[in-house]
Amino acid sequence: MIQIIDNFFDSQIHLDVKNFCKTKLFYSPAFTADNNYYGLRSIVSKLDIIDLFKEQAKKKFKINISKIHKDTGIDIRNLDKLIPHKDPQSILNLFIMIQGDEELNNGIVFYDDKKINTHIGFKENRAILFNSDIVHSPFIFKEQTIKRITATLFITDYKFI
Repeated sequence: MIQIIDNFFDSQIHLDVKNFCKTKLFYSPAFTADNNYYGLRSIVSKLDIIDLFKEQAKKKFKINISKIHKDTGIDIRNLDKLIPHKDPQSILNLFIMIQGDEELNNGIVFYDDKKINTHIGFKENRAILFNSDIVHSPFIFKEQTIKRITATLFITDYKFI
């Protein structure tokens, strides 16, 4: 399952979220499971902004999120390598594109049998809800480095309404 919603937030709330992510959070270096640096992450699972994300998910995706994993976070990263992975700590992921270049060589890709099957381009204020056992990766274009801010909620308990 992969669902896409554009205009996840009202425009003013989206601006407030961008500002919050750029000025109010503390970010630490983050690493993949095999110890490769991939960018900066702010763990936000216990912050009030999560309530806003859950509220919007309820409105837009008709899902009631009752529990998220502690690693839920907001990332600032330069896209410089594909990192195909699954997220075993969750059942569903809510991926929110907060700020970045709206280009074809940005976004997220999903795999089928070790090949890219689906590409969803980056668009600010776009949210994607998907099964966390689908292999996925940030999308990159090796000739150009792109910086972006995204949020990922690792959902461990939910109910569609």
